[in-house]
Amino acid sequence: MASSANIHEGLSVSITMLSMEFGVGRELVRSRLSKCKVMPVDVKNGNNLYRVGTAARAILLGNRADPDNMEPKELLDHYNAQRIKLKLMAEEKLLIDVESVRSEYAALAKEFINTLDGMSDELEREVDMTPDQLNALEAKINNNRLMLYNRIKNR
Repeated sequence: MASSANIHEGLSVSITMLSMEFGVGRELVRSRLSKCKVMPVDVKNGNNLYRVGTAARAILLGNRADPDNMEPKELLDHYNAQRIKLKLMAEEKLLIDVESVRSEYAALAKEFINTLDGMSDELEREVDMTPDQLNALEAKINNNRLMLYNRIKNR
C-alpha cells in the first residue's frame, strides 16, 4: 500500500528527489539551494530534506527573483535582458515614450479648453441663455479649469 504525506506538514524531499523531479543535476540543485539560503527542514536516513515549494522557487528562479541578491555578472545580464525586452516592446508599439504621451495629453487639454472657452458664446446664440445664466456658467467653467490646471501642475 502506498504511503501518503501529511499535507499539513508540507512535502519534504531530498536533493536526489528534487534533481529527478526537475530533470537537473544534483550539483545544480545543491548550488541553487545554497545560493538562496534554503535550509533543510528535516534529516531522514542521513539525507537533508527540503520543503518542495521553497526548493522549487530556488531551483527554478535562483536569485533572479531579487536583483539585490544577484552576483554582479548576473545583475548585468539581468539589466541587459531588461533593456532588450523594453526595446522590443517599444518596437512592437507596446510601450509609448513619455514625450508622445505628454504631447497627446497637451493636445487633448487644449482642445477641451478651447471648447469650454467658446461654450458660453455658442449657448448665448443657440439656446438664448440670459446674461446671469451665462455668468454662472462661465464662473463654473473657470473654477473647473483652475482645478484642472492645479491638478496638472502638481503632478
